[in-house]
Amino acid sequence: MPAVLRSHRLLRGLCGAVAICLVLVASGCGGSGYGGSSSGGSYNPTPAISGLAPASASAGAAAQTLTINGAGFMAASTVTYNGAARTATYVSASQLTVQLTAADQMTAGSYAVVVTNPAPGGGTSNSVTFTVTASNPMPAVTSLSPPSATAGAAGQTLTINGSGFMATSTVTYNGVPHTAAFVSATQLTIQLTAADQAMLGSYAVIVTNPPPGGGASASVSFTVGNPVPVISGLMPASVTAGTATPTLTISGSGFLSSSSVTYNSVPHTATFVSASQLTISLTSADQATVGSYPVVVTNPSPGGGASNTATFTVAPVVPATAAVLVVGGQTTASMAPLTSGEIFASSAFTSAGNMSAARYQPTASLISAGATILITGGANASGSAINTAETFQVASKAFGAATVSMLCAHKGHTASVLQNGKVLIAGRTGVTISPCAELYDPVAGTFTRTGNMTTPVSDHAAVLLANGKVLIVGGSVDRSGCISCAATSGAELYDPGTGTFSATGPMNAARSSPTATLLPSGKVLVAGGGVTPSGGPVRTAELYDPVADTFTSIASTLSVERQFHTATLLPNGKVLLAGGLTTAGSVATATADLYDPATNTFHATGPMASTRMHHTATSLGNGVILIVGGTMQPTSPLGETSAELYDSTSGVFTLTGPLVTGRYGAAASPLQ
Repeated sequence: MPAVLRSHRLLRGLCGAVAICLVLVASGCGGSGYGGSSSGGSYNPTPAISGLAPASASAGAAAQTLTINGAGFMAASTVTYNGAARTATYVSASQLTVQLTAADQMTAGSYAVVVTNPAPGGGTSNSVTFTVTASNPMPAVTSLSPPSATAGAAGQTLTINGSGFMATSTVTYNGVPHTAAFVSATQLTIQLTAADQAMLGSYAVIVTNPPPGGGASASVSFTVGNPVPVISGLMPASVTAGTATPTLTISGSGFLSSSSVTYNSVPHTATFVSASQLTISLTSADQATVGSYPVVVTNPSPGGGASNTATFTVAPVVPATAAVLVVGGQTTASMAPLTSGEIFASSAFTSAGNMSAARYQPTASLISAGATILITGGANASGSAINTAETFQVASKAFGAATVSMLCAHKGHTASVLQNGKVLIAGRTGVTISPCAELYDPVAGTFTRTGNMTTPVSDHAAVLLANGKVLIVGGSVDRSGCISCAATSGAELYDPGTGTFSATGPMNAARSSPTATLLPSGKVLVAGGGVTPSGGPVRTAELYDPVADTFTSIASTLSVERQFHTATLLPNGKVLLAGGLTTAGSVATATADLYDPATNTFHATGPMASTRMHHTATSLGNGVILIVGGTMQPTSPLGETSAELYDSTSGVFTLTGPLVTGRYGAAASPLQ
């Protein structure tokens, strides 16, 4: 082939190759590869988002720039926010920005941000969430203070307790806006007017927070209701059984014309007098039986409710001639013993004047055919035994002008009126271990020594037997140099004919401060007491038979342990055992027991209205026993001012009195 033709062909091939290259370059498929620009490459990258700045905003935020960080971004990249297109500003292949409006951030939620690159290649990035958080909390009401009011109440502040409260929170009461005072995120207050509380009903209280977020709380009810009635007193507060008192006046507050009254749990028609007074009519049946009867006033709902309980007492009949002298004792352990005395008569106590000496735990004995009461011994302010005695004249109801010296100082002693009218004073001399017994002659007005006890004791019990002898049981004795440190089971008899003491017994148990009661059979009931002078009470009892001169344990026991209690013979032959210390160091008891000689058993009666020990018990002669004073506890004792009557027919205690002065460790004697 000619050379010219061959050269021509080579030139034509070279020109074809150049043309193809120009086309490739023009189409973006040249050797530049994947570029960050829309020119110069054949395929666009797939974008990827690594993060947003900021990643979130509070609901209601102002318009702001959202920066999108990642890779593969292009000038031609587009952005959607929550599915809506947003104009993107290209910063670099790793960063774009878009503008968020206030509307984009008004509502709390999670919003998807997506970057898309165009074809060829390109595509959609991963979705990254931009979070719009609510800025105002949802309020919650937990309580109202006060939660209610009485209809007609004056204007007042209502405190709303809860959470999520704001300075912009609003409050509605019964659907009506009330200006709220912001105290804290947990407390708001509003002012309630008298009109808000004028009508009975339950009224909704709601707190609302504004958007963004916010919302209305659940409602809590404020109740405007009837008052809870309060009883402050009854007139009369008590009557004697069988007395006709047709109208009972109830005083107090919060009474309504719709108030109802129960007496002893039985509805009685109430007459409305005023908001502070109601009356009911009592029938003869309401007052026929001795007892304490509850009176309660109830107001209807809304609000309302039952009042406190007031007690109306139907007391036993006290003989018109019954009177009791109570002397001495203490009001508190830190005060000196009392010199005062008082007289119970006509169900009330009045002052009887003062003794010449202050006395704690003296004795008081009716002597001289009921003309005089002899008061002996006791402890003074320092706790030392007293060696004086004095008299109280029944006719004049006054203490004698002169005191009489005893031959020994006595405390924790006993005084027994003998059949010949003389009085046997028996017990240890003061705090020594020397026995001392002496006789008081009411004719001569003097004391003389008699024989010595076989054992020097104090805190014992003594009882005059039908044969004229005196039985002394139990008490505390001196051992190893300590005074009154242990109880004894010993017993002895005093014979007025010979003026001597002789040992008998012993009892089946050691007893300090027991009681000894002469029964109609001539036997003696010895009950309770403690294993020490200050405690360890027991619940056992035994009988002394003066014919056999023996003590026999009683199988039946008291309902509780008793020490510093009282035992009183009733007209029906039973014995009332009341109060006392039940466990060493504990408080006293209000319980009481009856001993029945016919069955030789104990069973509970009562109880008393008050707990007490170191009290007195005196028979009023018609089956009614007067219980006076005492204290509730051995530590830090305080003398009780209360007194009560036990009715042996009904077995019920009812309050009487009270005493002029609270006292424990006193002595008592009937005036007839």
